[in-house]
Amino acid sequence: MRVWIKESPFFGVLRVLIFPFIWLGIFGHAFGGTIDHVPIALVVEDTGLHANEFINLLQSGKAIEITANTNYAHALNLLKNGEVTAVIIIPPDFSKNLDKRKTASIQLIIDNTVLMTAMTITSYLDAVQKAFDKQVTVNFIIQENPQTSASFLANPTEIHENILYARGIRYFDYLAPGVIIMCLIFSAVFSGGLGLVMDRLFGTLRTLMVAPITRAAIILGKTSAGVTQTIIAGFVALFVAILMGARIKISLLGFSLIFLVITITSIAFIGMSVAFGTRIKEFEQFPLVMIMVVIPTWFLSGALYPIQSMPSWMKPLAAINPLTYSVDALRAVILRGVIWSALVLDLVIISGFALLMFIIGTLAFKRTIE
Repeated sequence: MRVWIKESPFFGVLRVLIFPFIWLGIFGHAFGGTIDHVPIALVVEDTGLHANEFINLLQSGKAIEITANTNYAHALNLLKNGEVTAVIIIPPDFSKNLDKRKTASIQLIIDNTVLMTAMTITSYLDAVQKAFDKQVTVNFIIQENPQTSASFLANPTEIHENILYARGIRYFDYLAPGVIIMCLIFSAVFSGGLGLVMDRLFGTLRTLMVAPITRAAIILGKTSAGVTQTIIAGFVALFVAILMGARIKISLLGFSLIFLVITITSIAFIGMSVAFGTRIKEFEQFPLVMIMVVIPTWFLSGALYPIQSMPSWMKPLAAINPLTYSVDALRAVILRGVIWSALVLDLVIISGFALLMFIIGTLAFKRTIE
């Protein structure tokens, strides 16, 4: 205990005190929560009484949030860009069919990429439909209209569902991109910063410094080796996911984009781990520090469970987490295919983060060997 107090009490206290707060905070709040305020677009082509009654019921809960009340073409564009998760369409003959005692239809066009979010929408819409049907049935029975058939009263409305993206996916397919990113960042930690700590510990850096090569060659070689190892780890995880049955949309362009996302994310976390590795001298301390950084970052990225299910105080942390955009980009390419408008923001953010981390890691490594 005297040796521990004298040498590094900070990391010991950190391990036993901070870890419970991290794990309980994340696991206790981030997973299994209620998904609400899912953004959808509403297309209303009927202004009749029944249509308005249905819309009022639709807006009465917290599960969805109508972010756009627009036309069909614009709504589909919002869905394509990932700005909404579903489009609900009330056709022009909705109220007229009900008045004629005919079954009225409602159209649901949905993006199934985030499976749990899509299930929330379909469950909520089913509950709204049942409440509306009950309301319609009671009103028509009170009217005692002899033309009202029993078949109509049993089914006043019906929902026509069209899954536009990621039809038939399972949670396994949703999880696969997150696991690929996890394998990638752990490989970056071990091949980047941890390798640097070990090189310093075993004298490899000292040997390189007396060799007849430039300092720039040392920096470029170490960084390139780490990035290469990390890219390989990412693709191994991808191929394992395919072998285990993950349903992945892969075209030549899609494969190129997967390579791009993996490469950019590798550069970012190699740079980050090298920057930490230059500041940490003890071998035992490096894994502790990186676990505190990497694990919460990964869990907050939406890799395991939708960000929409997180509590309100946690969602901003996910929004500023660069790994969130890596997971989102990889999942979009793998499950939805190549849709540039939905990928631009993700690629810009992770590219900027990668450039920043690469510069920081390179400068820190340069100071270490000078």
